[in-house]
Amino acid sequence: MTSSLTNTMNITDAYQDTKCYEKCLYSFNYPNSNFCTFTNVNQQYFNLSYTNSSTNPPANFKETDYTVDRVCIYFPSLHNFNNSPASGEVVIYHSATNGTKLNVCIPLIVDGGTSCPLLNNIFNEIISNHYTDNDPHTLSLDIDYTLNDIVKYAPYYYYLDNNTNFIVYGIENGIFITKRVNDSITSTFIKTPYQSFQTISYVSYNDKGPYNTAGNEIFIDCQPVDKDGNLLIDKSNKDFYKSYDIGPQSITMSIIFGCILIAIIILIAVMYLTKSFVNKATKLTDSVASVATAATAAAPPTTSPIGTNNTVLSRNFVLGLDSIAKFLGLSS
Repeated sequence: MTSSLTNTMNITDAYQDTKCYEKCLYSFNYPNSNFCTFTNVNQQYFNLSYTNSSTNPPANFKETDYTVDRVCIYFPSLHNFNNSPASGEVVIYHSATNGTKLNVCIPLIVDGGTSCPLLNNIFNEIISNHYTDNDPHTLSLDIDYTLNDIVKYAPYYYYLDNNTNFIVYGIENGIFITKRVNDSITSTFIKTPYQSFQTISYVSYNDKGPYNTAGNEIFIDCQPVDKDGNLLIDKSNKDFYKSYDIGPQSITMSIIFGCILIAIIILIAVMYLTKSFVNKATKLTDSVASVATAATAAAPPTTSPIGTNNTVLSRNFVLGLDSIAKFLGLSS
């Protein structure tokens, strides 16, 4: 099954030249949902409910908090990837209190690696129970239902359309599904492709990827792997902090180095001023001593105790200043 619509938004490597970081920064920590209901909407796409079990916002984009409205799975994808639709696409719809929307979109790829355990459970239950009607069905999943197991720590593309922010992962970071699942879904459960997202000309690329707001906990169940099962990307929260050069530790070290630098500058200034002062004082006292010596030699001898004492005091003063300068290393 292929997309029958033209003018479909196309995600290609050509957009990687236009970078964005803080301006398209996406972070998340999706909690477990209390339950998951599944609906086959007019045999066009699958709708999954998602309830936030935490009071903390599960996602943040551009410093705005978002909650999850629903999760939809489409066959084929709503975006084109390198000019062709993918087998399918997961779209997580978010909303914020200011009225803006956020769609996180991840393509589904047939074979080529390890499938996502959560989606595996969902697809297997859909197929085994043959859910082809429009009625909501509660799924009994064998593992916790959290979108942390679906959203990827990988580079993503970003664009804005009609007050809706789109985060789209490239085909190289898609989620793998088996050919059996894909063939069963497209032949039995999806009869009419859903509408595609329309073309937007301006697209940015964030090669650092999102980060998890919980801290060090990392979810890599659905990370892309090569044919040998090796991870192609392993983004962690620590990698994010290193990439963006943020975090408490870097801020503390910056303050410490800044204080040390200021102290060194002040010390150099004090030493320079002290040296200049002592040099001028030394030259002044040398001149005074020279004049005093010449005057003493030209004057007639005197036996006045006052004159003798003054000459001795002048010489001692000069010698004292010279000793201090030598001690500070400011004169030779």
